[in-house]
Amino acid sequence: MGEVSSPGADSRAGETTLRADHKAIYDELAKLKASDANLQAELKPVKDKLAADRKAGAATLRADQKAIFDAGKADRTLLQADYQKLHTDIANKAAQSVIDADKAKIKTDQAKLAADIKPAQDKLKADQTALKNTLKADEKAIQDKLVSLDSKLGPLYAKLASDQSALNTKLAADRAKVKADQDKLKADLAALKT
Repeated sequence: MGEVSSPGADSRAGETTLRADHKAIYDELAKLKASDANLQAELKPVKDKLAADRKAGAATLRADQKAIFDAGKADRTLLQADYQKLHTDIANKAAQSVIDADKAKIKTDQAKLAADIKPAQDKLKADQTALKNTLKADEKAIQDKLVSLDSKLGPLYAKLASDQSALNTKLAADRAKVKADQDKLKADLAALKT
């Protein structure tokens, strides 16, 4: 019988490995900082780009969120009136056909709201993805600059990435195994009931 591992044990072991990887990188960065008095000046252009991209990205996302709000403003006003009418009709014991018409109008206006804000929501999602990719590239540029200044960092960053990938793969396999076991248990319990 093969070795049984648990997601919790795998996660703890992986986290221990990743902490050791991070510590090795931190220690090497501390040595670089101690040996290179000009380090901050050398990193300034790439760090400034990251800060500028973060600031610009945040402004873009705020504008996108405002566009979503603005696109749905009239529809939300209509829906508020729809809900007030439904509430009033229910309180006044209106005929069921009137209440059904109120509910149908609410559904129609909800669909209109969803359709009206969809382009703005799609733009927000696209801008979020673009910002994520830009920031990832900026962080990689900082890492690449550090590696160019201290070649010992390259293998340390590579080990961290490899260990993170291995942990993600192991945890995904553990989750799939747990799901398969749960499905089998449900099937077995269902079979017992019959």
